[in-house]
This record gives sequence, structure tokens and C-alpha cells, in this order.
Amino acid sequence: MEEMSMLGNNLSYLELNLAKDGTVLTRDEIREERIRKGYCTECRGVPVRLFHVKKSKFNPLWKTKIPCSDPGKSQNGKCILCNPELKVITAKVRAVSIFPFRPNRSKKHTKSAKIAATVPTEEDLVSSRNRNVSAISNPVNSESNDTDHTRIHNETNIDGSEQEQKQKEETIDDALPGIATEIQNEINMNESEQEEQEEKEEDVDDALPGIATKTHNEINMNKREQEEKEEDVDDAMPDYIEMNFDRKRKISTKRPLRQLSSAMLDYNSPRSIEAKGNDVTLDENTSCIRQSTVLLDSQQNSLEESPGTLDSILDQKQVLQNSLQPLQDEEVITSDTPENPDAMINEIESLIKDIDVAGDCDFVVDIIIDFMKDNRNCVSIQNFCLLKFSALCSANDNYKKSMVSTSAPDDILLCMKTHLKEATTQQYGCEAIWSCCNDKQGRDIRHNILILVRAGVVARIIKGIMEHIDEKDVVKSGLGCLRSLTIQYEAREAFVMLSGVEPICRAMNYHTNVAVIQRDGCALLSNSAVDMEKQQVSLASKCELKVVINALASHGDNASVVEGACFALKNYTYDERNVRSLKELDDSIQILEDFYQQSKDSKVSDIISVVLDRVSHLKETDESLESHLVDTTLNHMIEDPTVEPRKKVQQVIDLMEEYDWSCKVLTAVFQSLTLLYQCYPLQRNLLETSGVIQTVIARMETYKSFAPIQINGCKLFSEILKNADSLRTTILDADGCGVIMEIVLDHKSNVEAQIAALSVLKTLSKEFECWVLLLHLNFSIEDVMTAHPENQLIQDYGLEIMTNLSLHGTSG
Repeated sequence: MEEMSMLGNNLSYLELNLAKDGTVLTRDEIREERIRKGYCTECRGVPVRLFHVKKSKFNPLWKTKIPCSDPGKSQNGKCILCNPELKVITAKVRAVSIFPFRPNRSKKHTKSAKIAATVPTEEDLVSSRNRNVSAISNPVNSESNDTDHTRIHNETNIDGSEQEQKQKEETIDDALPGIATEIQNEINMNESEQEEQEEKEEDVDDALPGIATKTHNEINMNKREQEEKEEDVDDAMPDYIEMNFDRKRKISTKRPLRQLSSAMLDYNSPRSIEAKGNDVTLDENTSCIRQSTVLLDSQQNSLEESPGTLDSILDQKQVLQNSLQPLQDEEVITSDTPENPDAMINEIESLIKDIDVAGDCDFVVDIIIDFMKDNRNCVSIQNFCLLKFSALCSANDNYKKSMVSTSAPDDILLCMKTHLKEATTQQYGCEAIWSCCNDKQGRDIRHNILILVRAGVVARIIKGIMEHIDEKDVVKSGLGCLRSLTIQYEAREAFVMLSGVEPICRAMNYHTNVAVIQRDGCALLSNSAVDMEKQQVSLASKCELKVVINALASHGDNASVVEGACFALKNYTYDERNVRSLKELDDSIQILEDFYQQSKDSKVSDIISVVLDRVSHLKETDESLESHLVDTTLNHMIEDPTVEPRKKVQQVIDLMEEYDWSCKVLTAVFQSLTLLYQCYPLQRNLLETSGVIQTVIARMETYKSFAPIQINGCKLFSEILKNADSLRTTILDADGCGVIMEIVLDHKSNVEAQIAALSVLKTLSKEFECWVLLLHLNFSIEDVMTAHPENQLIQDYGLEIMTNLSLHGTSG
């Protein structure tokens, strides 16, 4: 099968087919491509080839269609799969040939097939012989009055005719090998002729890049000659004529917008069948540009079946177009900042209204795209185009299909990127994308969403929200658009990969009084957390749960916000880890209980009831599990003499990973690790690894408000540092000094916590890095000592820390 012009496509109506520019082909476009390549237009799946399209070497526009036949698939240019009645006919037709051939390969096989069809086969000879024998064995009966002499004479004639027939058959059998040899020689001759023809075609293909280069040189030469002529004319003209000439040249090169619109009306939509391949350009484009483009396009079409040569010609075409770009810019002068953008907008709007009445959605979208491209740096024109996209898609669903099948998504994203600082542009861009993500008639628009997501709209919307987080309208349109997009799995995946939860939570915290933002934010967070295909819920951060609870508490009188927040909490609580996080939030359970008692909406009450039941059930289960583990399992694990010491230490370390959600279990684990470190000196290397140290610091950071965890964690580090001073740098690298300082500052009234923290800090302060960190954070050990003057241990630890720090200051 020849190389298709669209990479990775099989022209099936049932699959997604993409063009070179990434746009999705419609059914009509796929049908047109099938006709152009000679495939069946009725096959629903991968089409059957019916014709071989042969292009003329002298004019690529001349094409000849040669019907082809493939057993079981096609017969003389007709599809057997789509026309089952042809299958019966082809089954009865039997090719008579002593040499197998495939009639759809080339002319040489067709010719040999005709020759072979004239040669009788052995089966034909046998059947002919049988017919003759049967005719002889059943002669016509003689009349009853025939004499015996006549019958004997007839039998003699019959015997003679049989001998003659046998001689003829032997003669034919002797002639068959010679005939076969002649046919084989003729086939070989045709193959040699075909090889010579292919060598000639390869020579032509090799010469094409040279032709393109020669055309390029001729264009540059014509350009230089034209510039020299203009310079001669300019030098010979008087000043006042020269000024008038310059003025006229500028006027002639910049065409009024209305004339541009009328010129475009002469063409059909670039995506329509009648205008396939036509390029909508200004009439002033130079003829050399058009000729060079047509030449290279014709070369590309003629070399469609030669991938290597085609790539070479495409490269030549790209180089030629790049070199002609300056010339093209001289002919079509576009201003970055139009002098009168309002007038241009009015003319384009009038033109769009006229075409919209005719119902050509594709052409309207093309006009808006061209208008955006010609005025990239004009904010007012870009905003007009974005608003027009939104209005058209909201009024007519056909515009959504037209937008996603062109470069409109890419142009909208480029506009939002170019004018990132413009809040109105970000708002209108989000609304334009949003307009393609919903359908008034309830039709499936996941295909549109998939195209938009793959174009990169999720990242651009998040960027716009982060840039203008204080703008209510930008955040509102951005969250609404993301909410509609995240019904698609790829959009949810992109949102999570881009860490979109954090900026959304920040935006919701910034606009706590805007009900629409709170509603769409809760729905967006719920969509991104739940994966319906895999039937799982992701782990939610406390920030997510907190903004949802705040939305519920701030807009209790808004039914849509309350329903959205409760639905999000219901989805989150499918995972018991999220239930534990929700339980730890301040006043979260109390807020839910109040709503459950006050709500008049039965649906909301049912959802809250489910959430509260899950919290209550998990609370009872966790308390029972914690009590059993701390009071029985952990003690038995440590005191069991049958278990090896190394295995004991490893089992306790594993509990720290498994029960990271339980403050009570973590406290008991830290105590057990300290005891095991003291009892088993040979197993201390298990606890002195960087992995265990980092895990302990992470748990202390997570539960920094729970004093028992902080105290026992510091005691474990203090015990480790007594025997391994080299681990000071390991603790400092894991931000252990920062955690110790937070304990000192957050638990000032807890004497036990102060003593445990200072016992670790007095060892860490021997390191220069610790002194730099304390100096940078303006940490004062004197304040700690002053707060507890009666405690001798705090005073002693404080003096030792000050001494160590003073040594670093002196050396520095």
C-alpha cells in the first residue's frame, strides 16, 4: 500500500484520523481522501483499494484510474466486501493459466495473463478428450435395415478416428513445454522493460531537487533585477515626483480591509471540497511565489509513493518558502498596531454577519482566525475575536465543530500567551474555550474536549489564573472552563500533573465571598480527585479539604455551593486516608453536624449523613486498632525472646511507615525505637540510616502540634547522637535543625518538650551550618533560658549551645 499523506491514518470511518497540521478529519474529508487515492468510499473500517491512480509525468494534474482486482476484496474496480453479490460471480470465473500472476501489480502481469489465458491447460485437454471419447462411445444408432457390413465399416472408421485423436493429443502434449518457455521469456522481457522504466523514473526524481534549486535562483535573480530597476527609477526622479511615487506605492501595497473581505468572498471555505487546496491570499502576491509553490506542490504529489525523495522535496520546499518570506512581507505589509482598529472591527463584524446568514460556519471561523493572525499585538482586535468565538459557539453548535477542526485552539492559546498580562484577554480566552466544552442539546462533546486538552488549554488556563488570581472574572471563567474540561480523563490527568490543586485552592481562599468560584472550585477539586475508570480516589491534602469546608461554612445559604461541597466531601471520603485528614481539621465535623441538623434539602442531608457515618465508623475502628497495637502487639513484639533482635528493629520501623496516620502509634513507635537502640548495640546501624532519620523528621513535621511525638522524636535523636556524632550532618541535611527550632518556638510552655529539643540542639550546634541557620532566623537561646529560669537542665543546655555558637562566630 502506498505511503499515505497523513501519518498514522488508515482512512477508517471508525477511528480518529489526523491531518498533517494535527486537525481531525471529518467523514467528508476522509471520503474525499479515499476518492483521491482510489479506495472504496463505502467501507466502514479500513477501505479496500479499487483503483490505481497513475499520475502523468508531464503534468501531475492529469491522473488515470486503473481498476484493480484482489481476490476476495475487489473485482474490476468494485468492492466485494460492500457488494456481496459480486462474490458469487467471481467464484464462478476461473482464470485459465499455467503460471500464477497477480493482475493488480503492473502492466507486465496483465499482458502475460492475456497470453497465458490462450494456452489450454492439461485439465482442459483431459476434459476435451473425455468429451470426444463419450461422443465416440455413443454413436448415432443406425437404421434397423443396415447390414452387418455397414456396421463393421463404421467400427473400422471409429478405430481410425481414435488413433488420429490420440496422435493430436500427443502432439499438443509435446508442444506445451515450448509454449510455456516462450511465455516465460516474454514475461522476463517485460520485467526488464519495467526495470528500465523504473530507473528512468528514479533519474527524474533525482533531478527534481535541482529543478527546485534552479527555480529558487531564478526567483532571486528576478528579485535583484527588479530592485535595481526601481533604484534607477528613484535616482532619476525629482524630489516631488519621488515623494508622490513613495506615497502611491505605500497606498497600493496596503489594501483596505473591505477589499480584502471581498477578495476572500471569491473563495470557498478552505475545508470545503470545492476549494480543496486553495489558499486564501491577497491578490497582490507575486506570481513567482505562486509559481514556485505550485511547482513544488506538483513535485510533492508526483512523488507521493517515494518517501525518501518526498522528504527531500519537502525540505527543499521549506527552504524555498523561508527564503521567499521577506519578499512576501514586502508585498503584504501588516502593521502590528493598526491605526484604526475600531473601523477594522466594524467591517469584519459586518462581513461575519453577512456570511453567518448564509450558514457557512467554516468560512466565518477562517475569517476570524485570519483576522487574529494579522493583528497579533492588537489587544482590542484579539479580544473582539475571542468574544466572537464565544458568541458564535453559544448561538450555534455547528461553530464548535468548525473551531476544533481548525487552528482556532492554537490561535486562542497563542493569544493568551502573548497577552498574559491582560486580564480581559485571559478572561475572554477562557470563555472562548469554555464555549466549545458544552452543548445545549446534550450531545457528546468529549471529542472536542480531547482536542482542546491535547492542544494544551489546561496549562494555559492555570497560568492565567495564577497571573490574575486577584481578578474575580478571570478566576470565575477559568474555574468554569476547567470544571467542564475535567470530565475527560486526560484533562484530569493533565490537571494533576501540573499541580493545579494548589493554585485553585489559593484562588478559592482569595475569593471566599464569590459563590460561583466556590461552587466551581469544589466541583473541579472533586473531579480531579476521583478516577471513575479505575474506581479509586486520590489522596487529598488538608488544604483541599479545608477550602471545601470553608466554602460550605461561608455559603450555607447557597444551595448550589452546599451541594457541590457536600458532593466533593462524599467523593473524598471513599478513601479512609482522606477521612482521617478530615477528622483532624478543626471544627470540620462540627460544621457538618450543624448542616445536617439545619438543612432542609433531603439530598444534602443524605450526603452529609454518609460522610458523618464514614467518619464515625473509621474513628471507632482506628481507636480499637491503636489500643490493641500499643498495649499488646508492640510490647509483645519487643519482649518476645524467640524473635531475633534485627527482625524486631525492622518490624518496628515498618510500623512507623504503616501507621503514619496515628499519633498514638507513632509516639509508641518512637519510644520503642529508643529502647531498642539502647538494648541492641549491634543493630544500631538499622536506625542510623538516612532513610530512617528522614522518616522520623517527616513524621515530626507532620504532627508538629502534637507534643508527645515531638518529645519522643527528640529523645530518639539525642540517643543516636550520643553514639554517632557523624550523623549530625545527616540530621541537618534532612532539615532536622528547623524542626527542632519549631518545637522550641511552638511549645514554649511545655518544659519536657523544651528539654528534649535543647538536648538535640546542643549537639547540632557544634556544626557550622547550624550556627548559620540560627543566625539567619534570628533565633535567640537567651529567650528560652529566660522563660524557664528555674529549670537547671534548660540553663545548662542553653549555656552549652551559646558556647558552641560563639566558637563559630569567632572562627568566622
